[in-house]
Amino acid sequence: MSTLRASLIIVDVDRMQQDMQDVLVPIAVFSKIDAGQNPQIYSRECMERAIAHNEAVRGKLESLRRFRCLLMLELSKRFPGEMAKYRSMRDDPEPPQQSTPTNSNENLQAGGSSSDNGLEPIQPPVR
Repeated sequence: MSTLRASLIIVDVDRMQQDMQDVLVPIAVFSKIDAGQNPQIYSRECMERAIAHNEAVRGKLESLRRFRCLLMLELSKRFPGEMAKYRSMRDDPEPPQQSTPTNSNENLQAGGSSSDNGLEPIQPPVR
């Protein structure tokens, strides 16, 4: 009976082979299985790495937004005519204004108080 059962399993695997040709399984999943671990651990680790990377990129983007706003503010002070032309080309008629930072926790952690002035980012026009 075991030979018959093995034959049926082989037939089932052959039948499923055509449906599974597009499925790609990372080698690390097999490593988890070989180590006796749940293969879903690999998925969880991938998600944790993606979340950490996303947070790092989000921090970089926020830094760039703040830098852009500071740059626009300083350029508007030094070159008001040129910056007015630039803003009109970008359909952004208002010069950048100083305001409170978007995340006061960051400001407090950096040693400042929540009343310190920060800058709001200038949003590009929606097209």
